[in-house]
Amino acid sequence: MLRFELMKIFKNKLNMAAMLLGYLLIAVCIVCYIADQSIYNSAEDVYETGAAAVTYDRKLAQAQTEYVTEEFVTTFLAELQASPLVLDSDDAYMEIVRKNSSMFYFIGNSYAELNQQYPLFNDMKSIDLSDGAQFYQRRIDKIKNYLNMDFSFGNYTAAEKEYWLAKAAQVKEPLAWGSKRTMSMVYDLLAVGFYLLAVVVVCISPVLSRESESGASQLLFTAKYGKTRLIRVKILASLLFSVGYISIGLLGGTLVIGLLFGFSEAGLPVQLWNIAIPYDFSIGQMCMVEFLVILAISVAVTMLILLISACTKSTMATMAAILVLLIGPAFLETSKTYGWYNHLIDLAAIRFVDIKTVLGIFVDYRFGNIIVDYLTMGLFTYILLAIVAGILVRRVFVDRIMKG
Repeated sequence: MLRFELMKIFKNKLNMAAMLLGYLLIAVCIVCYIADQSIYNSAEDVYETGAAAVTYDRKLAQAQTEYVTEEFVTTFLAELQASPLVLDSDDAYMEIVRKNSSMFYFIGNSYAELNQQYPLFNDMKSIDLSDGAQFYQRRIDKIKNYLNMDFSFGNYTAAEKEYWLAKAAQVKEPLAWGSKRTMSMVYDLLAVGFYLLAVVVVCISPVLSRESESGASQLLFTAKYGKTRLIRVKILASLLFSVGYISIGLLGGTLVIGLLFGFSEAGLPVQLWNIAIPYDFSIGQMCMVEFLVILAISVAVTMLILLISACTKSTMATMAAILVLLIGPAFLETSKTYGWYNHLIDLAAIRFVDIKTVLGIFVDYRFGNIIVDYLTMGLFTYILLAIVAGILVRRVFVDRIMKG
């Protein structure tokens, strides 16, 4: 019975076209990610591009330092301060910035405030180095300054500030240094999993509504297991397809990147992407979390598709409804006065799927004295949504069909 339901999904020509387009998207993304790589090679005065840029950036990072120590940052800043050039100028970019590329921007952004959208890199010249760079203390101060800000939709409580500062203090110091290009490509590829949900919508929307639209539902219900096992098999087939399709695509694409460049930098800390991230994760661990989040969302979306399909008994109505739910929140603006509303839309799939942002924006959910971080709350929400929708699917589908 399960095999029969899976075959109905895979034998549909529209489904096959959607699946092929989804995997084609992954292939195109990999090619584009590699082609877009570019870095200045100061030794040869040329720009390395493509795979050569990934290799050169790895060698450059290894030559710079193994760990971002206080001594290294102090020396790096002292050399910048000795330069007569304005660091935000074109001349400084040509002479200084492009030679150091990622290290320059990493340190420059680290000294900027957390809410500072466009940091002035020339401010690095005014950093007091009499007691050293105080780089890691600056990291904590940066987070503390943000938590102490006044927000129109509500400020952080003392308990929340303590919670986030304690979590930030758990990050191991000094930070290991290396090239982030390969793992950045992996992360970006995993994020493409959200767009593969469109394939899931196309393929799963007809699973239940097809029976109503064809008039076969009443006949199926007369069978021995029509109201029980058949519906459970349809749900299981839908879940196997969604999780399997997305997993094969994302893991296959990741494997291609790994075969080309390896995963030697997977153990680097996520703070190299954003030094304010208060989680003691490696980049590789964060990519795994991103993959798990994509799967959790895909399971919840699959169950929601089946529930809406059972309610509407229409494939087109189901597709329209679920696409609005997935994409619509991207167009909603955050409130300047209602914190609860911001917390609600933060849980929307299109927002929650960007784990790199999720880990660095200090969103939490308070339940009395209990504080739950954004990542945990999001995962709990989608697991709960999948369970509740799964419980309701059979009951709603049977009731709707029996009522005609």
